[in-house]
Amino acid sequence: MTKDFELLDDAQVPPTIKPMIKIHDSLVRGWRQDKEVKLPKLIDKLEQGITQQVEELVRIEDQTQFVSIRLVEVLNSIRKLVDEPTSDDMKEELIKLLDKSCNKIESKYGRD
Repeated sequence: MTKDFELLDDAQVPPTIKPMIKIHDSLVRGWRQDKEVKLPKLIDKLEQGITQQVEELVRIEDQTQFVSIRLVEVLNSIRKLVDEPTSDDMKEELIKLLDKSCNKIESKYGRD
């Protein structure tokens, strides 16, 4: 009795692992049809999938760094508002900075 592997690709698969899931499903379809695996082609597909995953992870890391930098700016602004005696003009400037930082993040990545 042979094992029946499930197909994994669907709309809920995150983009970071999508390339490998597609390769998995191709192999499962081949298994179900009793096709012989061609190793050079499989190795090429794996290399392509890994490359796509690395590119997606780098994109996510860039997003994380961008948001983290903006978050630090916003937190520093909030700290100034809370810790230091500030004039109304200074408060307005800090609020503008907060708005600007939030707008940068929203314009680059949108709201969830």
